[in-house]
Order: sequence, then structure tokens, then C-alpha cells
Amino acid sequence: MSEKARPRGIHALRVAEKKLAARLAPIERALAVSQALEKLVGGPDAGTGCEVCRHPDRSAIDAALASGTSDRRIASEYDVARRALFVHRRKRHR
Repeated sequence: MSEKARPRGIHALRVAEKKLAARLAPIERALAVSQALEKLVGGPDAGTGCEVCRHPDRSAIDAALASGTSDRRIASEYDVARRALFVHRRKRHR
């Protein structure tokens, strides 16, 4: 592409933004579908016997585990066994 053919200034930004949006649209749709399915079936590890993986608030529990919240507090807040939290973390289900 020659120098004259390249869009300049704000127009160039708008063109780039439209191209990026067009490339991201299918990815965003796929992500939305994936998240919806994960909510319906309980996540990728829902078929396991893991109590935490089957829990409706699994993402919140995973976030609490990642943030360093104590197992005792998580267990009491989400009504899961402390042992289940230990196993969930140990088997790297998150």
C-alpha cells in the first residue's frame, strides 16, 4: 500500500476499530456461549466428584481461594467442607 492510500488521523483509528471489532465479534459470541453453557452444566469439571466444582458459586469460591482467603472462612461462607476446598486446590480444578 502506498503512502497516499493509507488513511490518516481519526479516520485511520475508526477504520482500525471497525476491523478489530469485526475480528473480535465471533470470539466474544463464543465466549458468551461458553459462559452460558458453563453456568448450565456447572463448569468444565462438573462431571468430577468435586464438591466445589459442582457448587453454584464455584467462580466466587475460586476467586476467594486465589485471593488467599482462609479455607475456614470460605467453607463457612459457601457451606462447603474444608476438605473439599483442599482437594479442589490440590487437584488444580481452578
